[in-house]
Amino acid sequence: MDNGLVRIVTPDEVMQAELDTALDNERREQAVRDAFASDLQSRWQGYREARREVEEEWLASLRAVKGEYGPEQIQKNVTIQHPAKAYCCNFEPL
Repeated sequence: MDNGLVRIVTPDEVMQAELDTALDNERREQAVRDAFASDLQSRWQGYREARREVEEEWLASLRAVKGEYGPEQIQKNVTIQHPAKAYCCNFEPL
């Protein structure tokens, strides 16, 4: 209620205004937290991918030093050496 210079409000209106203000502040804080979490997660994903690429290079180098084959090379060699295994049946050679 407005009576010229002094605004008169009921205790319920004061309480409601305080609750509305608190709710608005909480929403703003939650929006900031969500933005921070999103940024943090996207950075983490990027770092994770970069790390995976470097680790693959390290593993390839380690295999080369040890003289071992990687999973791709093993699969390629098995397919080339035994192409008929995909069509295997109960066949006995003569």
